[in-house]
Amino acid sequence: MSDNNKEILAEASLLLGHGREYEAYKLLRVAKQGKIADESVENTIAFLEKKVSRNTIVAWRHDGLGERLITIIIGLHTAQVLGLKFLFVWPHEKAMYELFSISGRGTHSVAADPRDVLSGELVEGHLVSEEDLLHPEGNFYFDSPDYLNLVVNCFDKVKRKAVDPIPSWLASNRIFPDLEQAFSQSDFKRFYFEKLFTREIRQQLDAVSRLALPEKRVAVHIRGGDIVYGDTRLVATFGRLKSISLPVADEVCRRFTERGYTVLAFGATLHDLKALSEKYAAVLTVEDLPLEPCDLHTQVIREIALMGDCEYLISSKDTAVTKLAVLIGGTELLPLPGWISVEDEHRILRTARGSEEYECYHPLQKAFVNYSLYATAPADEVFETLFDFVMTAHKSDPDNPSYLVLVFFCAKVCGKVEIAESAKVQLEGRTGKEFHIFLRNARVENRFMRFDEAATIRLFRSVVNDAKYDADTRETAGQLLATYCVSSSRSFVGRVKSYLMRKMRRAKS
Repeated sequence: MSDNNKEILAEASLLLGHGREYEAYKLLRVAKQGKIADESVENTIAFLEKKVSRNTIVAWRHDGLGERLITIIIGLHTAQVLGLKFLFVWPHEKAMYELFSISGRGTHSVAADPRDVLSGELVEGHLVSEEDLLHPEGNFYFDSPDYLNLVVNCFDKVKRKAVDPIPSWLASNRIFPDLEQAFSQSDFKRFYFEKLFTREIRQQLDAVSRLALPEKRVAVHIRGGDIVYGDTRLVATFGRLKSISLPVADEVCRRFTERGYTVLAFGATLHDLKALSEKYAAVLTVEDLPLEPCDLHTQVIREIALMGDCEYLISSKDTAVTKLAVLIGGTELLPLPGWISVEDEHRILRTARGSEEYECYHPLQKAFVNYSLYATAPADEVFETLFDFVMTAHKSDPDNPSYLVLVFFCAKVCGKVEIAESAKVQLEGRTGKEFHIFLRNARVENRFMRFDEAATIRLFRSVVNDAKYDADTRETAGQLLATYCVSSSRSFVGRVKSYLMRKMRRAKS
């Protein structure tokens, strides 16, 4: 046996010892194809292949309740249409806690046991543990190539490769365009209200259906709890991608109440919701509705039903709760970026920052308002003003590493050398890593820091193109620019092109 073959088998053995079965399986198949596999290797391959669920769609999400429910609903219905088996995994909550830096149960609604949420028929017939399936390292995380490949391509384009087998079809959190005509919204709604959940949760949904609500109503999903106030903000600058700032939520309420609508407000802290409902008589929160107290996951499930039953649903961009409300309720989603322009948002935020109400905001809400001012700043805004926004955000939320990063680069460009150095030292103290090394490895370490706002792109370019900055700073700015501001947009463009190609083929047929 050659040294290379010995290395392959030794590496496979090491991977198996660390529980990384999928990677070991790929190496063992290489050994088999190279005719270097002995009987023990053949037996190991046979054992692992029993864990490959062929002709099966698996709903497998490690994040929040909404994404888990969406993939179960779409996965099960897709499997029925295509004549495939269906399984779902309910990963332990610790994986989600680690992924999003969640320190406690108060900011997330995933039940530890799926039997507390889902019907006995669904659990008994389709639940499978992660240990019983062969899967890639990373557990089909939603930013993995495996996941994106399945989201943007129809089934017949995803091939099983000889060396790198795909253990199962991954349930998408969106309906495959090729299958849109196979489903009806009424099917999803019936399944959600009548079959998906436990008897106790179905009773709560019945109570929601019996509520006497104003006919002309809209829902607004603010989502401030985990993104603005929770620990997730320390590893993820989801910001405006997931949440609506309080001044903008106020503006949404004003516009719709003036048009004669009742606004149902969801997804913020009780303090923020109360502020809106006290200011506008036609704004209601869950606290104003005659519903029984319940646990957090049941509350979210009820709110999804309420959102889906409104004429319009206003949300930041791409939250699982709003996607699910549209899927089962048929409400018309009005994403905030298309409904309120960036210029209007910036104006609303500037006005709010100078108001008396702003002084009553929670410090973390103030931080989010100033970060949003930075993110929505016009292209010709001077760097001194951008520095003011991010510095104010940092002072209101000193624990947030993303604000320290922006303070460092803005201070550099504005010639505030001491402040830049202080931000660098503070970040190193919080992370325990050298500033530039930390930033260059942020994505590898599952930190969802986003640096694709227009202001940051301009900021990084000004640093990269100016020789007066030190080599490390220029190199880090260039790497962040390439990683977050170029590759992500190319990925998005690729997905759009794939989707449009399918639309064109269907139109021709």
